[in-house]
Amino acid sequence: MAGNTRGKLKEHFEGMHRNFDWILYHCQKSLELIKDKNPALTKAVKSIAR
Repeated sequence: MAGNTRGKLKEHFEGMHRNFDWILYHCQKSLELIKDKNPALTKAVKSIAR
């Protein structure tokens, strides 16, 4: 289990599969980790979820 934000994000993005529900779940968890730390990355993750 990763301890820092980068490691946790990596785990969530590795968890994405072709299953659309899992993609939405991992995008949501990633957005919770990022929050206001990186607005550009937040925008990118939201666009992936679309």
